[in-house]
Amino acid sequence: RRAVSVHARQDGGPWGVHASGSVGPGSATAGEPLRVWPPRDATEMEVSGAYDQLAAAGYRYGPAFQGLRRAWRRGDEVFAEIALPEAARQAGGAYLTHPALLDAALHAVMLDALDATEPSLPFAWTGVRVHRRGDTDLRVRFAPVGPAAVSVTLADSAGNPVASADRLEWRPVAAAALGSARRDSLYRLQWTELSVGPAEDAPAGWADTVRVVELPSPSAPDVVTATHEATARALALAHDWLDSGDERTLVVLTENAVPTAAGEANDLPLAAALGLLRTVATENPGRVALVDLDGSPGARRLLAAVAAAGEPQAVVRDGRVLAPRLVRLETADADGVRFDPAGTVLLTGGTGGLGAALAKRLVRHHGVRRLLLTSRRGPTAEGADALLAELAELGATASVAACDVADRDELAALLAAIPAEWPLRSVVHLAGVSDDGLIGSLSAERVSAVLRPKVDAVWNLHELTRDTELSAFVLFSSAASVFGAPGQGNYAAANAFLDAMVHHRRTRGQTATTLSWGLWEGAGGITGHLTALDLRRMARSGVAAIPVAEGLDLFDAALAQPRAWVLPLKLDRAALPAPDLAAATSG
Repeated sequence: RRAVSVHARQDGGPWGVHASGSVGPGSATAGEPLRVWPPRDATEMEVSGAYDQLAAAGYRYGPAFQGLRRAWRRGDEVFAEIALPEAARQAGGAYLTHPALLDAALHAVMLDALDATEPSLPFAWTGVRVHRRGDTDLRVRFAPVGPAAVSVTLADSAGNPVASADRLEWRPVAAAALGSARRDSLYRLQWTELSVGPAEDAPAGWADTVRVVELPSPSAPDVVTATHEATARALALAHDWLDSGDERTLVVLTENAVPTAAGEANDLPLAAALGLLRTVATENPGRVALVDLDGSPGARRLLAAVAAAGEPQAVVRDGRVLAPRLVRLETADADGVRFDPAGTVLLTGGTGGLGAALAKRLVRHHGVRRLLLTSRRGPTAEGADALLAELAELGATASVAACDVADRDELAALLAAIPAEWPLRSVVHLAGVSDDGLIGSLSAERVSAVLRPKVDAVWNLHELTRDTELSAFVLFSSAASVFGAPGQGNYAAANAFLDAMVHHRRTRGQTATTLSWGLWEGAGGITGHLTALDLRRMARSGVAAIPVAEGLDLFDAALAQPRAWVLPLKLDRAALPAPDLAAATSG
């Protein structure tokens, strides 16, 4: 008999023991067969969405480990049928039992225990025996042998014994520990001071290499009209520059339009215009710079030094030049968004693929019991009836309404009809449309059509709930607004307005959270036109698509911390072309 241990270390730190045990010669026992299959008198469990459910609870498995195919329950026993995914089958013969297959054998028990108050993980194995080499398909039986322990029997597809364990113990683990990985995909913008020389150190003849254009705030009497005007003006500016064939760098000046800290001015119309211009910069690398000045005389004297710095975006504040940098968010499970269980949650865009997943998440994980889902088609939307039935099974009362949230009168009527016993307490604005095209192909009409379900709708929501006591006002934005996204200038503009809204509301003492997402994988809707080739191209640029289950985890993690504006992104920092905001993405 021989003692063994497994050690590991991370990032060059000290080695630590991860597992220990002893091994020795096996006995001659043949093991228990599982030839009666499916198991007699057992009730089959639903496993079609097993890995989404497990991921929602914090257990995330890659494709090679998603081997659970069927499962049954008989009293306290759990049975499962597992198969090694095709991609891992070639290596299956190298193992007595493939590690991914052995891991998948445990998933039926984990799925069966999802209602437990704390997640659990396999902790200690006792009396493990290998009876024969395993196959790529196995049958599994778990039988209780203690309060948090089971015996394990594995057999091949004919029921012949493959392996067994006298006892497998489970230990609870803090939900925060399971969630630590998802926090690595939460980011924020940090304004970092640049080291630039004084104005007199600017390169000689710099003025001949740049075309400086000022973009003033529009004078329209209301925010929505002003926003449409500002983006149309920014589009016209971009068209004029592109059509002219001007080889100079385009420098667009604004004044006090970009807040870098709480309390600073925030120009909502110009925020949308700058979102569009960030896409102009992305489509024309190195040829566009956006500079926001603080209005002081000294700020303009720094313009030459700012232009020479080569930053695509910068602000001048109190004689300092700042540029945005993407940094990982330091999170804390405290003082975040809480949904009031005694009130109604309004979820716009609630009948689409992502809306349906989010509605169920709000019920399962956030205690929501009353939902009002809106979409353009309302009750006639595909899957609406099935969604309402599923939400009812989860213990929630939900209704679906056809409402154009961008139409103030329609929205007002919808809000007025909410029952007094379930008053509106939370808003989650998910609705949006896209109309992709390079800047040169966009018209003011195409831009306005994409702005409408974002800008007009969120402003209506903001104004019509002004006197309502809300516990949450959550906006789904896109990282396209921050990075610029080739072919999505109008969409970037619409979402940049949402990013600015969070500052607008917070400075007025109102709750607000904006989540500027990367691309959701398989969520349909505005990203449903993207192909596998599109996704691979984005991954090579350092931006990977977020699986729906992982995105829902990020939703929870983002709302669990107090920061008002969060960028949930799945980034490969090593693949990014630059350490700042050089990656392009869409949401």
